[in-house]
Amino acid sequence: MDREGSPTAEPLETKEKELLSVEPTQRAKNEMKDEWEKGLEEGEGTEDEDFPIGEEPTWKELEYMIRKAPMTMIRVPKWREDLNSDAMASDIFISFTRDYWVSMLQNFLSEEKYPPAPKTVQEAIEVWSVGEVQRRIKQVIFASKYHEIYRKTNDAGRKLLGIKLKQLLGHLQRLPEATKSTESTRGHLWTYGGLGNGIRMLTNPKLYKIRGLRNEKLFERAATITGGWKEIRVRLLAADKGISLEDSRKGQKMKRARDRRSAKSKNKRQPPQRKKS
Repeated sequence: MDREGSPTAEPLETKEKELLSVEPTQRAKNEMKDEWEKGLEEGEGTEDEDFPIGEEPTWKELEYMIRKAPMTMIRVPKWREDLNSDAMASDIFISFTRDYWVSMLQNFLSEEKYPPAPKTVQEAIEVWSVGEVQRRIKQVIFASKYHEIYRKTNDAGRKLLGIKLKQLLGHLQRLPEATKSTESTRGHLWTYGGLGNGIRMLTNPKLYKIRGLRNEKLFERAATITGGWKEIRVRLLAADKGISLEDSRKGQKMKRARDRRSAKSKNKRQPPQRKKS
């Protein structure tokens, strides 16, 4: 990845570094649910785990909690030995993590004044955890190690490499929101701004403590306390005549049928009458 860019804003002054920007489409919501189920199959969650804001919150509820309490909402992925089974993929992932953090400006780093230098896959995954990102947080041209290895590998090796890297990246709690380079603009590895004016991080939906999203309701309907006017009429008639509610409903139904027939006969076209000479 040969891109460069740099944050230009003032140093970070808040711990709110996560951003879920706009409400997703229904397709994206379904994909989120699929990701959760996939995570469950891979042993990332459990059927009886805690859901801090319910199994199917609204997008706004999820967005708010990811922003305010990410460690509560994002599951910590379990370490799996198979993530370290491919030497090339492991080497690229460790280098990617180390080089990506080296690209951040010093004045955007918080407690740790030096970027992380993981030596193992497990350490590199930990660097992208919610806790580590919050503890650390500021571009440089990347050494193109991925492309180097990719060119030297045969088709089968490239396919396996892609699968292994996808598994590793899918195991992370979050990654920075990067922007692509275009012919006229320079890309950025780190993006500053948005909610909380912090470094924008994208979180992994596979690890959310939810099962899916429910549709947003603009207004919650107030609880119905009284019955509808028809039901009230039925109850009044029953109380007045000393009959059961069932008999009262039958009587009201028959009355409505009579009224309809009466209205129909009244509206029936009358033949013209002859004028008297």
